[in-house]
Amino acid sequence: MVVDSPDVDVVVVGGGLAGLSAVIEADEALSRQNRTPRILLLECGKNLGGNSAKATSGINGFTSYEVQQGIVAKFLQMAWAYYIAFIKATSTTSSPRYRSNTGTAKPSPASPSTPKPPAPVPAWRKQLGDILLIFLASAFASLLFRAITSPSSLSVPSPLAHSMVVDSDSPDMDVVVVGGGLAGLSAVIEAHEALSRQGRNPRIVLLEREKNVGGNSAKATSGINGLTSYQVQQGIVDSAEAFTNDTLVSGGGKSRTGLVKVLVDESGDAVAWVEKHANITLSAISMCGGHGVPRTHREPSGDKPRPIGFDTIRGLSKHVETLPGVEIRTNARVTSLLFDGRRVSGVAYTNVTHDTPEGETADVALLSQSHSSSLPTSHITSTSVILATGGYASDWSASSLLKKHGGPRVVEGMPTTSGDWARGDGVKFVEKVGGEVVDLECVQVHPTAFIDPSNPTARTKFLAAEALRAYGAILLTPTGTRFANELGLRDYLSDAIFSAAHTHGHVHGQAVAWMVMTERGASMYDTAAVGFYAKRGLFKHVTGVDELAAHMGVAAEVLRQEFEEYIAVAEGRKQDPFGKTHFATTFRPDEPLYVAQITPAIHYTMGGALIDADARVLKPTGEPVQGLFAAGEVTGGVHGGNRLAGNSLLECVVFGRRAGRGAAGGA
Repeated sequence: MVVDSPDVDVVVVGGGLAGLSAVIEADEALSRQNRTPRILLLECGKNLGGNSAKATSGINGFTSYEVQQGIVAKFLQMAWAYYIAFIKATSTTSSPRYRSNTGTAKPSPASPSTPKPPAPVPAWRKQLGDILLIFLASAFASLLFRAITSPSSLSVPSPLAHSMVVDSDSPDMDVVVVGGGLAGLSAVIEAHEALSRQGRNPRIVLLEREKNVGGNSAKATSGINGLTSYQVQQGIVDSAEAFTNDTLVSGGGKSRTGLVKVLVDESGDAVAWVEKHANITLSAISMCGGHGVPRTHREPSGDKPRPIGFDTIRGLSKHVETLPGVEIRTNARVTSLLFDGRRVSGVAYTNVTHDTPEGETADVALLSQSHSSSLPTSHITSTSVILATGGYASDWSASSLLKKHGGPRVVEGMPTTSGDWARGDGVKFVEKVGGEVVDLECVQVHPTAFIDPSNPTARTKFLAAEALRAYGAILLTPTGTRFANELGLRDYLSDAIFSAAHTHGHVHGQAVAWMVMTERGASMYDTAAVGFYAKRGLFKHVTGVDELAAHMGVAAEVLRQEFEEYIAVAEGRKQDPFGKTHFATTFRPDEPLYVAQITPAIHYTMGGALIDADARVLKPTGEPVQGLFAAGEVTGGVHGGNRLAGNSLLECVVFGRRAGRGAAGGA
């Protein structure tokens, strides 16, 4: 095949003295050229050394030690004598193993017709020959690799990598977890418990690319879905069948039913597990868009904002810090998987600061190689690796998954609610090791992200959580009229906003709608959280329809008529033209209100690594990639074409725990 960009500069086959000499000399030669060496040493034995390690006599050489000891002349005489003897011996003997290109044995000059066996070689000559061969091999390898690493023979610039030996029998760690969001923390905790149950001393490291753990999980606000005793206590009638149906309908036929069944069946236990390990209570339940009944759990509102994502991450990370044998390394950006063509055996990573140019990150190391920037690379070997790296909702890199797969709703420059870290590294790692990725075209555009009046064109926006609409917030066009069911599926509602709204005022290029919420609804959601949004200028507090109309720049009579229609629908006197049937609150003409401008934004990517029920990454053949697990947004197949609110945190816990158990079982 044709190789346009080789994986490495030099491959050395054999880890004896010649091979090690070659590696060292090649590294020095490439470094002198101001290049970053990429050298791979392959050794068929368990350990380095080969026969070189068994040598006992020594190594020949012209050295200062000889000058000091006055033996240079003697050595020269001995070497010359041996050379003459060796030449004579080889010129008067023959061996059937030396053949001409016709396939017949070369005749001996002394006896053309009958070859004679070679004369016996004295023991001293054989011993000296062994020494000389070692000396010659080292010298020849040194000269050879000076030649092949000259600038004229290697011209491909390379990113940083270091050669290393991966001994699969003694890895550094039992489990490496990549990513410190909810899926990663869940995996760490479960892997630790599983290893401890086996009577082992866990060795687990979590690598997080940011300064703090959390990722997008820490930004979640709507809640986590579950079939729980809280529903029973509050008179909510729900079932596994109903939950499964809502998820599959939202997925538009793309969800893998086996994965959805696991998600639903373990949802109640997942909620209880979070409460126990994060030390929080999730008794407040709302009905978010696409759900047939309330099942999205969050913390009860209080005098301070209580975002479920932040509190969950804070609680779980505190728990992880108490676990012996677990290490969290932040500012650690994984750049590659260590992969030998059969099994993932660890990772390569760099320690980064957050003003470091990112560049391309995803690559696979053939035993030891990594792909990175010009930062030093470290390696960790392990029996199992868990990818919990999140999605690609901020991936506008040269190898952007959004550009390649995003679909008609996704336009470059479109705002996002995801952090800058959501670059799809994990998905690209999986592709490189031959894992199957699915549904990459399924990108969720959330209908409601806040527009900050002080920075309306900001690329990253605060999410106006689904739960705000669950507690009664309605959406209006720039002219003040309703246009959709606020509790419809996210893709439906985003499309409705793009269709009914338009560029408004100074917010260039964004489809803008208004979100209006009663003060009563705000108290049901979380008064402190809504107050936080108001302090940031995202929500404006007004009293009554007249103030609202003045703020929006529309006629008060239009709003008054719209509210009267909505009240009639909520009270059952009329049918909603948009199909809404659940009303947490309604509106009174003169009550206090909160109002905000919102716009659709890229929020979540449903595509990623295809996994089985045990969170093992699968190949297109259906076989697992040995040693590799994945959980959370890095995976695909659970949500299908459109994710329900509350299923993201649930997926992180359910499959993060399963990945942890699986990785520990294989450790």
